[in-house]
Amino acid sequence: MALPKLQHPTFEVKIPSTGKSAIFRPYTVKEQKILLMLQESKEAEELARCVKDLIESCCTTEIKADKLTYFDLEYILLRLRSKSVGEISKLSFRCNNEVEEKVCGTTNEIEVNLEDIGVDFSQAKNQQIEIQNGIVMKLNYPSIQSAKLLEQYNRERDLKILIDAISNDVVSILDAEKVYDDFTKDELKEFIQQINLESFKNIIDFYANAPKLRKKVDFICKKCGFKDVITLEGITDFFADRKSTRLNSSHIPLSRMPSS
Repeated sequence: MALPKLQHPTFEVKIPSTGKSAIFRPYTVKEQKILLMLQESKEAEELARCVKDLIESCCTTEIKADKLTYFDLEYILLRLRSKSVGEISKLSFRCNNEVEEKVCGTTNEIEVNLEDIGVDFSQAKNQQIEIQNGIVMKLNYPSIQSAKLLEQYNRERDLKILIDAISNDVVSILDAEKVYDDFTKDELKEFIQQINLESFKNIIDFYANAPKLRKKVDFICKKCGFKDVITLEGITDFFADRKSTRLNSSHIPLSRMPSS
């Protein structure tokens, strides 16, 4: 005998980079394996793959995660967690303030409403970067593929990896007479290698200041009373139970992880 089909509520998410909407359902037991892998992920490539799989599994309308920017994926995951587990994420921080030449060390809990988190575009640079003499490179914001390569570059400092990441996001090259958008990857990589260092720095700045999840929260140590403002950035900063290596002058994040 066929069992009844369970119905799930759906909700709409507006994609930050495009303004278009997609329909999602909260994650269920079906996604538990993906969630467990997400919790255990240490490498950027594995983490990105888990995020992609989770989003595509929970979307009830057609969506291609590979076509979205990385901050789109982070934003959607944040909405999924809020609708599936709850709007409040409890984050733990250890106070690193010195009191009478000793570190306070008290663990403090801060509650963050995930529904209040959005993508911050305030530091984003122009997507059209002048290379020289009116020649302009048009870039997309980092995709999930280029985000993985950028993370790999941060670890290995191999310029070839950085060029691969940039080439993934180039939309076109423009000059006063023509738009060049029909080129091979090899041709594009060769072009990138000819860019002068000043213009290349502008490309790096474009990536460094790409839109991201960001929110400032007040920190007050319950023991020593030290006050500070913590800037939370990126998906892992908003979830409990995931360790972070990011340090702040007055506090050290203890945990970051999506609850299942």
